[in-house]
Amino acid sequence: MTPKLRELLGAQELVRAFVVRDLRVRYRGSYFGFLLSIMVPVVQVAVLTIAFKLVVKFTDHPNYSAYLFCGILPYQFLQYVTLEGSTVINKHRSILKKVYFPREVLPLSSTLGNLVHFGFTMLLFLGFLGSVGHLPRASYLWIPVVMLVQTCLALGLAFMFSVLNTLLHDIEFLLGHVFMLGFYVSPILYDSRRVMDHAPGVYPAFMTNPMATLIEVYRSVILGEALPPLWALCLCGGVCVAALVVGYSVFRRLEWRLPELI
Repeated sequence: MTPKLRELLGAQELVRAFVVRDLRVRYRGSYFGFLLSIMVPVVQVAVLTIAFKLVVKFTDHPNYSAYLFCGILPYQFLQYVTLEGSTVINKHRSILKKVYFPREVLPLSSTLGNLVHFGFTMLLFLGFLGSVGHLPRASYLWIPVVMLVQTCLALGLAFMFSVLNTLLHDIEFLLGHVFMLGFYVSPILYDSRRVMDHAPGVYPAFMTNPMATLIEVYRSVILGEALPPLWALCLCGGVCVAALVVGYSVFRRLEWRLPELI
């Protein structure tokens, strides 16, 4: 694998070119550009805040909108990376048939493009918090670390499903439903302590979902919420790194079949 990784490192300019192209395509023809792309989570948070805090009175959190943003933004980053990664090979089949380059460049560039978008969105979110009186905290320095850990998870899934989707095209369809269900079994609308209080027997299995721990960590470093238990943090880090290793191993194992599959 060492020669392959060395080849991938030598393709940095190609990765950069794909990332820049993907970002340009995303905002091409849009008058508001990046600002328009973040309207989806903003509207989603506004609707959920009205529904769960004002109508249903599901929570009495003093800043439920910020609480939701800390869950929705990371979850959407993972969702976008995985769904776009699952189709990236098929979208570039014409290039793959004509020119040789490290195939890993495609899911990697797709992930990095979404990471850039996620980073800018997070900066806007932190700016919004500052405008409403939530002063910056020293714990904000941990945000890039948490984003890096989550990127390992996202990139591993992108590697795996990019090649598996060439074998079974239903995967893209199934992933959409998986993420729709995952939105409700991840602590986005609620926190993990509610699960621990009302269903203590389910709590250990609930925290095996790496996004459950990651979302709670985002809330801790941004809003000052309580950190998940140490065992959950260690498990989350191990799962994210394992996802990257397993995802890349699956990609390398099936990569040789790409010419005949596309």
